[in-house]
Amino acid sequence: MRARAALVVASLMLSLVAGTVAAQVPAAAPRGAPELTFGAYLAAVARANLTLAAQRANVSVADAQITIARVFPDPVLTAGVGSWEVSGVGAQNSATAGVSVPVEWPTKRPARIAAARAGRDVAAADLEDVARTLRGAATAAWIDAIFAQRTAERRRTTAESMERLAEANAQRVRDGALGEMVALQTRIEAARYRGEALTADGEVRATRAALDELMGARGATADTAVHGELRVEPRTFTLEALVAYAAEHRADLRARREGVRAARARVDLAQANRGIDVSANLGWQYSTPGQQGSAFEAPGFHSLGATLSVPLPLSRIYDGEVRAARASEEQSLLLRDAADLRATTEIREALARYDAARARLGTFDASLLADNDRVLEMARYAFEHGASRLLELLLAQRTWAETTLAYEAALADHARALAALETAAALWDLAF
Repeated sequence: MRARAALVVASLMLSLVAGTVAAQVPAAAPRGAPELTFGAYLAAVARANLTLAAQRANVSVADAQITIARVFPDPVLTAGVGSWEVSGVGAQNSATAGVSVPVEWPTKRPARIAAARAGRDVAAADLEDVARTLRGAATAAWIDAIFAQRTAERRRTTAESMERLAEANAQRVRDGALGEMVALQTRIEAARYRGEALTADGEVRATRAALDELMGARGATADTAVHGELRVEPRTFTLEALVAYAAEHRADLRARREGVRAARARVDLAQANRGIDVSANLGWQYSTPGQQGSAFEAPGFHSLGATLSVPLPLSRIYDGEVRAARASEEQSLLLRDAADLRATTEIREALARYDAARARLGTFDASLLADNDRVLEMARYAFEHGASRLLELLLAQRTWAETTLAYEAALADHARALAALETAAALWDLAF
């Protein structure tokens, strides 16, 4: 019986060692299962994200507005019967034809085109900024997916190890080599770890759903292993350099600057619209011969006429369009300044969070992780040789699992903070 108990303990030790090694080494995807890499994922987001596609339509609309702004007013062609004698007194009949050509104030069309082009530049900058923020959100979702996948792997491995331990202890109880309370405690611990593993599996599915949404797909990653690494080399940044870089490269800041230019173009357009449009009219008329012997006896003849129609600009005493355009220009200046302040604040906040995440990650040095493994090995050795109780081994196992997961969480937080900082500064060189 003692030999059998020793065999059970030896097998238990091997299973725990195997569980420790499996938890330290990232688990590979099942052979033959498709893998999604970070580069392929970002490419899919850029290609098929629905929000980004909708934003691209704004650029197409702005391009169409430029075409509309180039349109000239259409001339008007008039033709018909000028007069038709119905009284029977022999009067002349006449037919007329004419063309009226509107003539715009000379600065209207150039101002209209300039305003449309400025609007197109704003739309293009807004599209680039949506892509910037989307890339940051997609990266955060990717990190969440990697972290959830690694957490699930570790919790699953720990649960399996504890279940094997519970089975071994149950066998030892049946052999009379172990008290029932210890076996019950082991079974309770195994059940708790299994519950945590199930929760972690649900989190994996939830993070995969978030990836699918960003890629504009439904269920695309359900059977796909997310392939990547959370370990990113820590970096050092200065606030001044990040703010200066963002001022030059952040698309939302450029969009607000383009917005100021567009507002000024609308002011020019409003002033140009106060110009007076005239119409040049050219007409032709043919009158038939009058009836001979009547009072209207006359030969048939052709006649031409030309007129210029000039509206009386009484409505120009109201300048609401110009005042509204100038108010919009003042608003755009405030929005530009607010965007500059917001960008600086975002960078400051992101840098503070990154420095904290980097410092936290620094607490998990190689010696700490090695000590964590060593404590578990010592607890196993002591239990194997009867120098400690099972509860001490369980405590060491729990401490090891919590420390390992805390290290994974620190890696994920560091990666998220770095992605958020680079998104805020429009600086991007990340790969996972």
